[in-house]
Amino acid sequence: MRMYTPYVGYIVCRWLLILFIWLAYIFDFWPFRRSWLNKAHPVVKGAVLTLVSVAAMVLLIKGFFIEILGNLGIAYFNSESLMAMGLTDFYSIEYSSEAIMMFAAIASWLSPSWVVACENAP
Repeated sequence: MRMYTPYVGYIVCRWLLILFIWLAYIFDFWPFRRSWLNKAHPVVKGAVLTLVSVAAMVLLIKGFFIEILGNLGIAYFNSESLMAMGLTDFYSIEYSSEAIMMFAAIASWLSPSWVVACENAP
């Protein structure tokens, strides 16, 4: 039970759901053409859109939060930086995951307001 950490799995699920919302409502399925979205088989379309969202999530978590914010900004986002400061492996992963999750909470609160603003734009 000591190694049970809900934050690591939770940030992945939360950011994946946020990226699904962003891809559909904010970016309007952007790199894909509307004709492909209408003609593609639902299984193929679901697999491709899920893979794009997973790739964006990995890029966001590993690239932005861990590498950029964690290494160049606040060490709280990078578990290796926290371990270098003397925290144990368990707590460093837990604290860095919690920091990334808090950004997901902010992003999920802001996502509906972006959707409303985009829908009401002239």
